[in-house]
Amino acid sequence: MQTQFRLAANLGLPVATNVVKVDVDNGGVRVECEREAGTTDVVRMTTPCVIGAGKGLNTPNYPTFPDIVKSRKKAVPMAAR
Repeated sequence: MQTQFRLAANLGLPVATNVVKVDVDNGGVRVECEREAGTTDVVRMTTPCVIGAGKGLNTPNYPTFPDIVKSRKKAVPMAAR
């Protein structure tokens, strides 16, 4: 939990943690940070900056059953040594 804060302090950069949404605009970043009790804060920062991602930032894409079955039939190319 301290990594992003220590990194930002050492580099002299702004920091936001538990970020659930990122919007990049001209020379800056607008982030939404999830706080306690389901509230969110909107923070505007200049770039470069340090962003600590929260669980809501990523929506995982799980494979479907037909895709899993199809993947069993595909060959895996061997890397040259």
